[in-house]
Order: sequence, then C-alpha cells, then structure tokens
Amino acid sequence: MAALIKLKRGTSDPSSLVAGEPAFNTSANKLFVHNGTTEKWVGAEIEASPGDWTSATKLPTQSAVNTTFMPKAGGTFSGDVSFSGGSDIRFIETGGGTDYVAFQAPASIAASVTWTLPSADGGSGQVLSTNGTGTLSWADASSATTVTTTSDNTATTRYLVFSTSAQSGATLYVDDTTGPLSYNPSTALLTNSGNLAVNGGDITTTDTSANIFTSNAASVYIGTIDATDIRVGKNDAGTEIRLYGTISTPGGTLEGPTTQNVYDTVSTTVNAFGAATTLNIGLDATGDSTTNIVTGNLGSLNTKTVNIGTGATDGTVTVNLGSSGATSSTVAVGGNLTVSGGLVVNGTTTTINSTTLTVDDKNIELGSVGSPTDTTADGGGITLKGSTDKTIIWDNANDNWTSSEHWNLASGKVFKINNTEVLSGTTLGSGVTSSSLTTVGTIATGVWAATDVALAHGGTNASLSAVNGGIVYSTASAMAITAAGTSGQVLTSAGAASPTWTNQSSLAVGSATTATTATNVVATEQTTGTMYLVGVASASSSTGILVDATATTPLSYNVATGVLAAAQVDATIDGGTY
Repeated sequence: MAALIKLKRGTSDPSSLVAGEPAFNTSANKLFVHNGTTEKWVGAEIEASPGDWTSATKLPTQSAVNTTFMPKAGGTFSGDVSFSGGSDIRFIETGGGTDYVAFQAPASIAASVTWTLPSADGGSGQVLSTNGTGTLSWADASSATTVTTTSDNTATTRYLVFSTSAQSGATLYVDDTTGPLSYNPSTALLTNSGNLAVNGGDITTTDTSANIFTSNAASVYIGTIDATDIRVGKNDAGTEIRLYGTISTPGGTLEGPTTQNVYDTVSTTVNAFGAATTLNIGLDATGDSTTNIVTGNLGSLNTKTVNIGTGATDGTVTVNLGSSGATSSTVAVGGNLTVSGGLVVNGTTTTINSTTLTVDDKNIELGSVGSPTDTTADGGGITLKGSTDKTIIWDNANDNWTSSEHWNLASGKVFKINNTEVLSGTTLGSGVTSSSLTTVGTIATGVWAATDVALAHGGTNASLSAVNGGIVYSTASAMAITAAGTSGQVLTSAGAASPTWTNQSSLAVGSATTATTATNVVATEQTTGTMYLVGVASASSSTGILVDATATTPLSYNVATGVLAAAQVDATIDGGTY
C-alpha cells in the first residue's frame, strides 16, 4: 500500500501555521503555506471555461483569458464599455511624456444620450453637427446671409446686414428709404442721408481732430431742453475741452467729466465761496458713491503734500472726515497715514487689518481707564483669532494670568520663579524639593531617599543590607536576607518561619541517587499495536531514530543528514485540522 500524506486542513483560511507548513481550505479549494511571517495563498481551483469564471478564489484557464479578458496590448471589445462616474477616457501624448487629453461625462445628466459618428471624414473647415437625435454629421460653418428690405415704410425698424450686391462698393447696406445707409470699406466711410439716432451706445473716433457738424453751422444744439445728462468730451486722461463765453446754468447743476482740471495744471490759487459755505463733493443722497481728491500722478521720487486747515500756528483746527454727527461713518485711507502728534481714538472698537504691527514704544498698556483696579482688569488680555480663540487673559478671581494654549520655549530656555530655575527641557530645578507626581517615566539615575517601597508596588518594604552568601526570602510583610551558611550546607524550610542553613548529615530524609541514564530501546517485530520512536545510537549504522518493526526493513532517521528513510512504508501521515 502506497504512503498516504494528508495536509493540515480546515473549512476556512488558516491562521496558525509555522514556517514552511502547508494547509488547505477545503471549502474554497485554496492552498496555503507559511512563509516565515504569515500564511500565503499559493494555489486555487482552475475553472474550465470563461462562462464559469465568477469566483475570486478560482483561476481562469488560458481559454478564459483569451476569450473573456482584454489583453494589455491590442484586443477588441465585443460589448458596451462603461466607466464609473468621474473616470476619463485618456489619450497619452505620443512624444513619450505623461500628459494627455481626455473625455469625461458631466456631473449630472438629465437623460442618457448616444452620439453616432459620421461614417467618413468631412471636408476642410467643416464642423460636427447634430440632428437633435444623436446622429452627428459634417457640416459647413454657418455664415451670414444677405437680407434685403423692399418696404419703403420709414416707421418700420430695419436691421443692418452684410451684403455684397445691393450697391457697388458697399458691404453694409439698407435701402429702406430713398436715401440709403451704406458703408464703404475702401474709404471706411459710413454714409447716412437722414438723421442718425444712437440709442444706448457711443459715437467714438480715434482721429486726433474730429468735427461733429461742419464749421459753418450757425447754431449747434446738444440735447434737448429736458435732457438731464449732456456730456462733452470723453473719459480718457488728457482730454481738453475749450468753452468760450459765459457758462450759465440757470436753475440747473454744473457737472464735469470724471477727470477734470480746474483752470490749469500749473501752480494756481483758487479762492472759492464765502466763510459760511458748505461744499458738497460727490453728493448723492440716494445711493453709494465714490469721490476722489488727488494731487496728480506720483513719480518714483515725488512727494505730494495736501494741507487741510489754516496757516496759523495758534488756535484749533477741526477737520471732520465723514459725517460729524454719525458715529457709524467710515473713513478709509488708501496709503500710509503718518500722525506727527498724538493719536487719540474715541470708540468702542479699534480694528487694525495690517499684516505686521510695529510699535516703537517698549511698553503697551491695556485697560488704561481713569481708576484702574484688578476688577477693571478682569478679563483683559490678548486674543488671537483662529478656529478657536487663542487667549492670554487676566483672571482676577484666581489672581493669575490664564492661557488657553500650550507654551513652547525655545531650545536652551527654562522656566524661572523669582529668578530661580524651576524647570528646563530635561531637568527639574534644584529649588523644587517636593512634588505631587503620580506617574513618571524610566528613572535612569538617582538615589532613593524616601520611605521603603511596599511589596505591592514592586519594593521590599524593608531597608536591607547585603549579606555575602545570604538568600533573599519573604516574611509575612517584607523581604529579608538570611545569614551566610557554611560550605556544604543546604537551605531548609522552617514552614512559616525563616529558612535556615542545615548540615546534610543532620537531615532526616532518605538519600538521593543518581538518575538513571536513558538506554536504547529497540522494538521487536510485531504486527499490532502502536510503536513509538525513541533515540538510539547502536541499533543500526545510522545514528538517530530507529524502529526495527521487521527484521529487514527498519524505519530510521539520520540526524547528521536530516533524512527519514524507510524501505517500505505502509502508514498515514496526518497534518490534522486547524
């Protein structure tokens, strides 16, 4: 009968193998072996055909791979291919780089749609066009068509279109009246024989000298008597508008363009209005507005100075910025603000939005009220805004500063109390003579000078002195050390009393004998019963384990070569279950 070797087996994956030991999961047909670190799955069932390959614990045949799966290079899909949401179809650049172009579906689609591509390439300049049901085709790009109006009804609105045939030399043409509107691209001249109305747009020119109306016009009217906004000139810098004669605004308002020079740009003195005058600049009572008072463009080395107030050295000059009667007014300074004297801010909140605040004074006072006390200081301090407030606050009830965050000293710095070091990064100060510590880490050095440590906490509960040759033992409440015995004595127990050294000759027990050395065991031939292997050294020429179950076919193990040999084996080797 041939030998039957069974692996260790179970109905789940093994978890308790040793290095080199195999095992088998009988429910999933999976083979495992321990690699010295953990159990590794090394084999599984092979399925016969692609249609059956549905389990992650089975291996496909070559037929399944060639028929069902797409090879890494080449291959053809026989059905639809879907990509999960957010995935792309990517085309890597052909030059060897890693950049790509990709197609991706939008985040939300009202309904599925399929586009069917044309069967052939289109012509040069054509674009893809859809018929609205998913079929794409090549089509010429749309171009404007000629529209010709035939009606001579001047009350009907007509729209301008490009044309190449309505009139010789004109590409923009409307023949809606007997005097047409036309544009000649060769002369860049737009001609209209009637009135020109511009609604919602501008009439502009880039010519350095442009005339509206001819120079022989006797009267020029701009706007109507009911017009509320009549403007002359443009908004660009450097515009010069010359008005000859008297500017009269009976019952109206004199307004200028958004940028305007009064009199001249050279040094000028302007005296305006009387002593009790209110000058409103940028007056708009119905909405937001911005009014700028500037000194001109600044060069890299220019300094501009604006003086507001009188030239007198005595007296008081009060300049109100913003509404003098409204506490919610906001005054913004776009550049740097230098205050030569003291700066007094009267308000409940002062907000500084600068990145870095620099103060020359060495001392910053907080809570500087008329009669400061610890009570008025309570709750005062510094707050740094973050996800949560980071604060240093005076707590009057506990008579201390309170920090909401950790403190981190730089390397080499220490904590001091009354100029005495109490704590550094590695050492408690010499002035620290008592503590309420309940837990410490590893104590590498030092001398224990406190009370004895109790047995329950790993101590001796006694002050011991070493005895050369003594034995440490336990009493009912502490550890103790015996006296030293003499050579040849043995330690004997006295029950609950202390152990003692005793001469062997005075012992009242039997004598001990030398343990018998194990001898070789050779099993005689037998046909029934279980035989156990024992170590022998002489039953055969090979030193090791021998079972002489028959006269001629022993089972032996050679420890020198690590070989288990048998001329004939009729046995079962069972790995068992896990």
